[in-house]
Amino acid sequence: TLVDIWSDILGVEKIGIHDNFFDLGGDSIKAIRITSRLLKFGYKLEIRHLFKYGNIKELSEKVTSNENEISQKEVTGEAPLIPIQRMFFENNFTNQHHWNQSVMIYNKEGFQEEAIKNVLTELIKHHDALRMAYKKDDKQVTQIIRSSETTLYDLQVMNFRSYHNVEKLIEGCCQEIQSSIDLEKGPLVKVGMFKTNEGDHLLIAIHHLVIDGVSWRILFEDFAEGYNQALRGEKIIFQHKTHSFKDWGGYLEEQVKNELFHEEINYWNHLEKAEIEELPADKDVQSQNKWNDFKDARVTFSRKDTEDLLKHTNRAYNTEINDLLLTALGLAFNEWTAKEQFLVTLEGHGREIMDGDMDISRTVGWFTTHYPVLLDMNQCHLNDSIKNVKETLRRIPNKGVGFGVLKYMHNEIKWQGVKSQIKFNYLGQFDESIDNQVFEISKLSAGDSISLESERLFEIDISGIISNHELSITFAYNSEKYHEHTIENVAEAYKNHLLSIIDHCKNLEKTETTPSDYTDSDMTLEELEEIKRKYEVRKQNKIKDIYPLTPMQKGMLFHSLLDRESATYFEQKSFTSKGEMDIELLKKSFLKLIERYDILRAVIVYENMTSAKQVILEEYKESIHYQDISTLKEEEKSRFIEEFQLEDRTKGFNLSGNFLIRLSVLKLSSQEHKVIWSSHHILMDGWCSSIIMNDLFAIYSSVRNQQEIDLKKPAPYADYIKWLKKQPESKAEQYWKQYVEGYSNHAQLPVNTGKQLGIFTKDHLGFTIDRQMTESLVNISKQAQVTINTVIQTVWGILIQKHTGMEDVVFGSVVSGRNAKVEGIEEMVGLFINTVPVRVQTARDSRFVDLIKDVQRASLESSKFDYYPLAEIQSLSEVKHKLVNHIMIFQNFHIDENFDHSIRELGFSINDLQVHEQTNYDFDVMVIPDDELTVKFSYNESLYSRKSVIQLKQHFVQIIKSIIEKHEIKVSDLDIVTEVEKARLETLNSTAREYPREKTLHQLFEEQVVKKPDQTALVMEGQSLTYKELNDKANQLA
Repeated sequence: TLVDIWSDILGVEKIGIHDNFFDLGGDSIKAIRITSRLLKFGYKLEIRHLFKYGNIKELSEKVTSNENEISQKEVTGEAPLIPIQRMFFENNFTNQHHWNQSVMIYNKEGFQEEAIKNVLTELIKHHDALRMAYKKDDKQVTQIIRSSETTLYDLQVMNFRSYHNVEKLIEGCCQEIQSSIDLEKGPLVKVGMFKTNEGDHLLIAIHHLVIDGVSWRILFEDFAEGYNQALRGEKIIFQHKTHSFKDWGGYLEEQVKNELFHEEINYWNHLEKAEIEELPADKDVQSQNKWNDFKDARVTFSRKDTEDLLKHTNRAYNTEINDLLLTALGLAFNEWTAKEQFLVTLEGHGREIMDGDMDISRTVGWFTTHYPVLLDMNQCHLNDSIKNVKETLRRIPNKGVGFGVLKYMHNEIKWQGVKSQIKFNYLGQFDESIDNQVFEISKLSAGDSISLESERLFEIDISGIISNHELSITFAYNSEKYHEHTIENVAEAYKNHLLSIIDHCKNLEKTETTPSDYTDSDMTLEELEEIKRKYEVRKQNKIKDIYPLTPMQKGMLFHSLLDRESATYFEQKSFTSKGEMDIELLKKSFLKLIERYDILRAVIVYENMTSAKQVILEEYKESIHYQDISTLKEEEKSRFIEEFQLEDRTKGFNLSGNFLIRLSVLKLSSQEHKVIWSSHHILMDGWCSSIIMNDLFAIYSSVRNQQEIDLKKPAPYADYIKWLKKQPESKAEQYWKQYVEGYSNHAQLPVNTGKQLGIFTKDHLGFTIDRQMTESLVNISKQAQVTINTVIQTVWGILIQKHTGMEDVVFGSVVSGRNAKVEGIEEMVGLFINTVPVRVQTARDSRFVDLIKDVQRASLESSKFDYYPLAEIQSLSEVKHKLVNHIMIFQNFHIDENFDHSIRELGFSINDLQVHEQTNYDFDVMVIPDDELTVKFSYNESLYSRKSVIQLKQHFVQIIKSIIEKHEIKVSDLDIVTEVEKARLETLNSTAREYPREKTLHQLFEEQVVKKPDQTALVMEGQSLTYKELNDKANQLA
């Protein structure tokens, strides 16, 4: 089905499953038509997937059954005006009732009048926007979709069969019909049928407020299908409607409310500051820029040149047709004016879905967008001009939809200065839109679609269209300001430049990529060339993709570069295999695993870059280390492994020089191997460990059994990075600023300052919370409707409060980052974790059960913004970097319970699994949920004594015992002191002694001087005195 649809819409007979959509002549309008056609067959495909994957093989996995039930009921009532409609009413054009789009169609055999009436009736009932009318008062315009019970259209039938030379007569009738529409009374659809001896001509004139170019394609398809059904006497049934025009208006209003376009404001306002000189007018006159003042200059391209443009040029620079058409435009205007910059208003179809489940692929209405584009033509070479224009267009946010929304629905863009004099619109191909047996386009004039007294917004209005397989570019210009020969020369220059572009592109042997071809589309062309030189030229390794770093990765890079000798973020996993493990198969499986996940072939580039990047290379070129130590004695083996692992950690990783993952295998005996897997934490988080281990041995099994690897294709980490880039920073910043507002404490755990600072020596203390206590904690969480994670976080917060004497404390919590709305995120490999602050505040009467609910509420709200960088959150607080000094990790990722069984089926077992990792925090708490909670304190023993850490553990457990006993207990009543500590304190304070009551204190002291003169009597600030010395000094004072 997909191949047939592509073939039909792209006009290409033979299509391979690897052929690229754009190389075959695809564009955004054809993409809409493909998704629309799929809906007809009951399938759904998102347009973004068509642009992203581009070939049938990859797209086939994204085609799904259309289960989204969109209401097919009649839509009536008030509908919001969208930006282009607001623009129309704001400009208050002269004769705005006469502002149509129209088509005259022709049938040689003649149209059947009754069939035409039936199909028009059903067509306008089906497409709700065609029933619009507008109510105007002094303050506003209201758009109303009328009921299908009202007049749907006006049809005039005129018989010219007894006339000769009817062209002028018909044009006059068309003119009357075109000017007869009334926006308030309606209907907005007017039809004229003209019967002649050579066949019938049918004028369909529709006010532009409810129709655009894509809509005409939908109407042509429905009209032809409905007319044939009417001729056969069948009930007229059209393809199902997509979301209504009213829905679209509501959708845009919702996006405005959600500040979806807020991040674009600076982009658009920046364009207004560009210093653009006016075009050199031939006549110095003040023109009203009316349609009557305009003339046309047109250039047409041969069928061969048109086909070359559509099918043999885009591969050169991964372009779309607009990139090349606008490059030619910039070059032509540069040749005319000798200026380098031009502000062009680009017209787009406007059917861009930013967020949410909205489908308007078969919706009729005026969706068009107008948005400014700054063309900079200061490049010396043609290839640089093409690249620059392509990059300029790709950097336009949301394909320009936001400009109109912010200008007309949000009032955020106030363009007072520079004004575009040029508009450009490529309308696409109309050949394939009218491929039916019902009608063809009439050659007769349909009159003026728009009143000649109406004003035009631009002095030069350029449009391109492919008709009869030939591209024609029309320059409509204000003849009051420009001479005919001036614009004809510009049009001819345009043609010459476009032909040069076509010739240049089709003869380019190798595709030259630009930043927008990669995930990090914000890099400059110069930065991309530098990366290509480093890896593709010097290291002979092709670049597959380039990602920006996520905020967490940036933080890791910063700390890694700050202390290059540190083992921070070096992760080393090791296990012992016992049994028949085939090492060659393991090596092959490892390489296939690396091939499967792009992120595992990443290197980090930061030198000579405005911001660091991760470059994904096509080929992993590291060798897998293998060493046979089976002849060593057991003690020697153990020592060798320990030294090897230490040396491996000491070696670390050269972030930009080598790959950041490596595998080593040490042969201990014929049946036993030590496998050491080292990687940099910047690549992936703990969640990924089970994913890649499962995949590694699933691949091993397939290779071993000579079977095809049966694993679902993983979503790339790039998808998450793209999602991350789209998240509104302003909302997240606002939330976290409020969250940390008023916090001025420094909740530092008790430090043993007697040891040397600035040195990191890692140690651990692990313990478990027994099954019974764990069950009790789970019950508490269920009763309070919170997570066990929240209960543990609250307990820890209280522990810090008790140790610091503060009622308001903050610590860091490591979140998985996998609640992002990204398809396949649970199986992705990459770094998703982030650290966010958890704030635990208590008042004098706070109960534990209420506190956990407060922490849970805050956690749920925080989860909406837990992608925001910790460094940014810290900068919003009063205490800055002191906000978080230790972290808690709740290990909640999935571990495959069948893993051990799967491994045993391969003929070996995995034992002694060990993990070495180190963060840049001096203290962290890891909690692993199971039937018994496992808790592990990892700490820098140069800061924390073992004794103090053990005490923290005891106090932590004591709080748990107290809340289990009474979870409604007041926090102020919670006692962290254990029974053992209480007993010890009582012993220490038991200092009462019996002494001779008849003697004075100084007599007792003098007796002690005689008995033990040299024993220490007093110690203060590092100095001490014996009894004799103290007595001598006392006697001197006396």
